[in-house]
Amino acid sequence: MRSGQLKSAVSHESQSPKRELPEDEKPHLLRFGLFDLNIQTRELRKAGLRVRLQDQPFRVLAVLLERPGELISRDELKRRLWGEAEFGDFDQAINVAVKKLRRTLGDDADNPRFIETLPRRGYRFIAPVKSAQNGTPSLSPVVDEARAIPALPAAKRLSRRYILLPLAGLLVLIVIAAVMVNRPRPHSFGVTSVGEFRLVPLTGALGFEVQPQFSPDGKEIAYAWVSQKGDLPDIYVKLVKDGTPVRLIPAQERVGHILPAWSPDGRYIACVRFERIPDPKPEPNESLAEQIKKRMATHPAAAVYMAPAIGGEEKKLFAVGELSDLRWSPDGKWFLTAERSAPGEPFVLYRVSVDGSGRRPLTSPPLNYNGDTLPAFSPDGKLIAFSRNYTSGASDVFVMSARGGVPRRLTHDGEHIGGIAFSQNGHDVIFSSARGGGERRALWRVPVGGTIPRQLPFGGDDAESPTVPPAGNYLAYVKSTYSDKIWAYDIPAPGEPAAPGRIAIASRQLQAAPQFSPDGRRVAFASSRSGSWEIWVASPDGSNAVQLTNFGNRQTGSPHWSPDGKQLAFDARPEKHSDIYVIDAQGGTPRRITNSGRNDAVVPNWSHDGRWIYYASNAGGHWDLWKTLADGSQSPVQVTKNGGFAPFESSDGRTLYYAKWNESGLFSMPANGGPETLVTGELLRSLWRYWSLSDKGIYLLRPGRKANSTDIVPMLSFFNFETQKMVDLRSLEGGPKPGPGMTVSPDGKLLLISQPDEGGSEIMLVENFR
Repeated sequence: MRSGQLKSAVSHESQSPKRELPEDEKPHLLRFGLFDLNIQTRELRKAGLRVRLQDQPFRVLAVLLERPGELISRDELKRRLWGEAEFGDFDQAINVAVKKLRRTLGDDADNPRFIETLPRRGYRFIAPVKSAQNGTPSLSPVVDEARAIPALPAAKRLSRRYILLPLAGLLVLIVIAAVMVNRPRPHSFGVTSVGEFRLVPLTGALGFEVQPQFSPDGKEIAYAWVSQKGDLPDIYVKLVKDGTPVRLIPAQERVGHILPAWSPDGRYIACVRFERIPDPKPEPNESLAEQIKKRMATHPAAAVYMAPAIGGEEKKLFAVGELSDLRWSPDGKWFLTAERSAPGEPFVLYRVSVDGSGRRPLTSPPLNYNGDTLPAFSPDGKLIAFSRNYTSGASDVFVMSARGGVPRRLTHDGEHIGGIAFSQNGHDVIFSSARGGGERRALWRVPVGGTIPRQLPFGGDDAESPTVPPAGNYLAYVKSTYSDKIWAYDIPAPGEPAAPGRIAIASRQLQAAPQFSPDGRRVAFASSRSGSWEIWVASPDGSNAVQLTNFGNRQTGSPHWSPDGKQLAFDARPEKHSDIYVIDAQGGTPRRITNSGRNDAVVPNWSHDGRWIYYASNAGGHWDLWKTLADGSQSPVQVTKNGGFAPFESSDGRTLYYAKWNESGLFSMPANGGPETLVTGELLRSLWRYWSLSDKGIYLLRPGRKANSTDIVPMLSFFNFETQKMVDLRSLEGGPKPGPGMTVSPDGKLLLISQPDEGGSEIMLVENFR
């Protein structure tokens, strides 16, 4: 980039550019991520809205943007900001200016998206920068692993999502995701100090240790633990200072317990008990997928139980439906639950008497929301803080009276919330969030009266489920560890053995949603390796990776190539709701195709001729397929009426194939309209993008069994259009995860699939917290 225009904006002394550029060539309009900087007017805008930036932070930013990707020394910053001045604490002034600049950009020094610190040397602007005058992007292949790939964040939070699954279909986890539990993972060894705080690993067993809750005196902690693959979770209690975890309730076959909640006097612990229903007897010639679908359709019997905190027999209090949270009120008279009446309905907060005799809703989330979850009581029991969750996956923190009423919003980020607690004095709300962009959650603190949240100096290592005791200067949180990679599996010819799978695309962060280009030479995928979920393109072996987008948020994904391979359609959520965007395959400025407002548009795909883009939208109250012209010049047209998700149009343009959001199976209909047909019921619910269309049939992932074994494994199969039969091609070595995850090369020889590589969680204790 040329520097003449920029230098004049940041130096007290006049600079002499090497060549005076015509006015229309001067790069005074610069764009990075959602930000636009006008050097001439000294204006910074985010998504079109003006952002206040003080003089020195502005000049630091302008200097960094002169040479993006290059080191700008502290000495150069001093010279450019203060000229030849000899007196003053310039180092401290630079530190303050950079800190203010990072705060304005929502950047993190430990996991930077924009400004990287090179200790004792200077700073480097690491995000792609382009001139808004001509839209020319600066795209750099990933050549510096240490710079481009920060530390590991969490994927779909299985530590929390696992707890919802037993009540909404336990076998989804057991059949396709339990492979994660027994894999090794790094733990936090030893005690570390962060300023006045001491961080102590409180637990550290293999598996998932989640949902910590302090006893009222702050001396014990209860939590749920899933110890081994295939096991059900149970409640354990441990002394904070010492001791071995003790199971609260004696082990019972096919019974699990989750969501511990202490009574105010500390004598009892309530929890949710559920029973795994015995497998139904299979019908003659019934496929394994059909057997599993039957099991998924039978919800486990669940109820709230209570047991002595010292351990012993449990007592049933009342039955519940699909429940995600349980809290015991500080006065001991009632429970606070988050429940929903049916799949697809929003979660609602309920006030339930201890014996279950009285029950009334406290909140009324909109129908097209996922609803209200993660409630927490203030210490005096007068307030409730909770997370309101949008369908797009975004969330915000709200607070309301425990008696009910209109909730008041505390945050406006639209970032996913991973847990909520009140401070001991009740003045602040502590919450887990990836606010400001990125995938890694941190802990934040905001006054109940409302203001800008501030990040706590610990818990930046992907923290969720914070909890604070009524007594004792502690805070505990769950630290999660995940890594998702894209694996490659050769598809063998009939009669040939299957070679082992291999890692194709990986980083220390997350990868998902791979899609082959039409010529098979490139793969588009979503990754959080840059610190936020963005669209990337690479060779099928993972080399030559290039970042295409820079939205700086958690919800960008589902890329699909245009038929000519020149463009990519994808979904992104710059704010709270998702829309469809298109970008050139070589990079450039993304172009928004839909305007969904308070609804969401997700998982796009192209028509065979590239004129239309299909996508799923909840504009009608549930997920259906819509389509719009690829140039966005026409209002969207609804395509399905009975549900639809993850569309594929046939190469001749005659047939539209699709899955459904909350229903097993693959379906088809004429592309110009007509009745719906079930193609196959073998695709399980929540695996809506684990299939790939070809001219001769459909590749899909379904449950299978190893040869001479009863073990259930993921099986790549092929449904032949001509014979109408399903043929197994090969088994896989790891399970998939719900969401978008596989693609088959155009020649049918290679499968790329997103798989969880390792995972687990442990509970961290923070001492000296007030």
